Amino acid sequence: MKESKAIVLRGKGSRGKTTTLNILIENLLPLSSKIIRQSKNDGTDDRWIVLEYMGKTIGITTKGDDKKSLEEFFACNKELCDICVCASRTRGSSYRYIIDTFYDSIIMWQEKWGVTEWSGTTLALKDLQDNANKKQAAALIDAIDALL
Repeated sequence: MKESKAIVLRGKGSRGKTTTLNILIENLLPLSSKIIRQSKNDGTDDRWIVLEYMGKTIGITTKGDDKKSLEEFFACNKELCDICVCASRTRGSSYRYIIDTFYDSIIMWQEKWGVTEWSGTTLALKDLQDNANKKQAAALIDAIDALL
């Protein structure tokens, strides 16, 4: 049995975890050698993918607000993956599920970076949030590389 490592993007609701993980997926796709499996488009921003990157299997799910979403992903994919990347709230069922699932593995917790207030225009706030999401997605690739 493969011992998976986990990278968890942890943060409060509506802070951009899903957006950041979608950017991570888009950034990893051109660097991966193949897609092993992926979710079907269900019309939402949430998705998951398992791909090969630098000779290792990486699983990423954008869901993580609740235990059930994580259970569905890990039940089918944890055994395949060298590294699993997911989202989690700061406490509650998703947080506890990750601790229980990866109790004997390496878990790298990353707090979600966020820009939530700005005294300038709404457009400038959106630009700052987009920039923070892109930079954190790049930092997640660095984290994956560090665990390989």
